[in-house]
Amino acid sequence: MTATLTKPRDRNGSSPPAFDLEAAPTAAGRRRLPEIAAGVLVILVFALGALWWQASTTQRTKVLAVRAPVERGHVMTVDDLQLVGIDSDDNLAVLRESDAAAIVGRVARTDLATGALVTRELFSTSSLIGSGEGVVGLSLEAGQFPSLRMATGDVVSVVLTPSASDPRGIDAASSADVLVARATVVEVEEVGVQGRLFVAVQLGEADAARVASAASANRVRLIQVAES
Repeated sequence: MTATLTKPRDRNGSSPPAFDLEAAPTAAGRRRLPEIAAGVLVILVFALGALWWQASTTQRTKVLAVRAPVERGHVMTVDDLQLVGIDSDDNLAVLRESDAAAIVGRVARTDLATGALVTRELFSTSSLIGSGEGVVGLSLEAGQFPSLRMATGDVVSVVLTPSASDPRGIDAASSADVLVARATVVEVEEVGVQGRLFVAVQLGEADAARVASAASANRVRLIQVAES
């Protein structure tokens, strides 16, 4: 609503000019629009400058990573590798593009997910089975292994259980019934739906023969132990 002031009529009956009180503020407001726009522009420039400064001070370094999932025992090729960017100040033992030749042809020590950063410790220069070692596959029923959550890399003891005709019974078992004190699980797969597991363990070559013999008589039990 516009308020208008009018002076009293003069003696000759003519009306003096009216004064619109909103006219001046509206004009002043329009005059301030360029100033407001300039202020917003300055703020925007400073904000963009801060973002540019932050981006320029955080350098990205290209390093090697896994392109697609890799299973344990896989022999690495160039197609298994990709370059990804990480912050240059990350304290990681990562490898650069020039190190790719040192990884190609090596064997993955463990399963690797897509995007996993590549380090030398993840790979072996040869087969995972070393000289004097062996791998034994065990088909085990529930109760012959410690947990359904067993996984690659777990360390277990392999125990010889008494046979059904053994008069000693389980209470007479001694440390001599431990076939292998420490073996490494290298593969775990569920068998059917009855809670059975196929477990492959890596151990010494001489121990492998004894474990395989006991497993053929269904007299093997695994006990999970500490890794070190």
